[in-house]
Amino acid sequence: MTLLAAPPTLLALPPRADVGELARAWFVEASWVREPAAAPARAAAIGARFRGAPGPRAEPGQLRLTWAAYLEGPLDRSALTEHGLDGPEALPRAVYRLHVDPAAPPDARLAGWMRAAARRAGGAVLDPTLGVLDLGEPAEGLTVFSAVPLTPEAALGLVRSVAPGGRLASVPGPDEGIAPYTLELPSQFDGTVVLHFARAAELPVSLLQLDWRDYGPFAYQVAWVPPEGQGAHSDAQLVRIARGRSRPIVARTAAVLSRSTDGAVVDADGFVLPAQEVLARAVAL
Repeated sequence: MTLLAAPPTLLALPPRADVGELARAWFVEASWVREPAAAPARAAAIGARFRGAPGPRAEPGQLRLTWAAYLEGPLDRSALTEHGLDGPEALPRAVYRLHVDPAAPPDARLAGWMRAAARRAGGAVLDPTLGVLDLGEPAEGLTVFSAVPLTPEAALGLVRSVAPGGRLASVPGPDEGIAPYTLELPSQFDGTVVLHFARAAELPVSLLQLDWRDYGPFAYQVAWVPPEGQGAHSDAQLVRIARGRSRPIVARTAAVLSRSTDGAVVDADGFVLPAQEVLARAVAL
């Protein structure tokens, strides 16, 4: 694959992160055009021992994201210094360089995915002119995708096992059949966890990696809404505390819905969460 050079943006991930899996969660066509190849161990040892110079380098792979963009890597650690990005030593060092055909139309998914992948894996996005980019706060919401449409009353019974004060906020009319509805799980000080049910307008790409029987067209969106009056100008510490105390409620609600409907849980960045991770979030303090 030959694309014209473009100003590189670098994605730095923990060495064990599966960049291919992260890419397939957003891009249907994501695949390795060329797998990364390790340097020959014997040749590298001989070079280091007898010539006093580095041995052969590993050959970076090419991971296609779209028809016009691919990642090259993992690159040698010197890739950071080559682009003037001398980050802290604690920064993850499996580095991938994004290449985009300059003739291609802008694709906002690329920048969005790089930030989302870095958040998901605990990595960083680096720019040659801006340095380490701010990834932003990840959204707290979780969505359960299932083939089972629960009635509002059935869903209310389930969420009351998580929050006894759960209540119906909006319900469809008796003749509407399967229609959107909303439940609320209020707390005294920390705002409200809201569950909204509807048929999904579109499905996340990440679901295509699952067996079709493990998800469906109905979406149970679970999200935290801050207390009334806590907006952009509120005390950041109070908002952070309220969000932290509400996060396990969001996870518990998603977990009970997933178990009851055989659905798949997807986070706000579009990645499917294993059941063990959802449960870990549910018990986190």
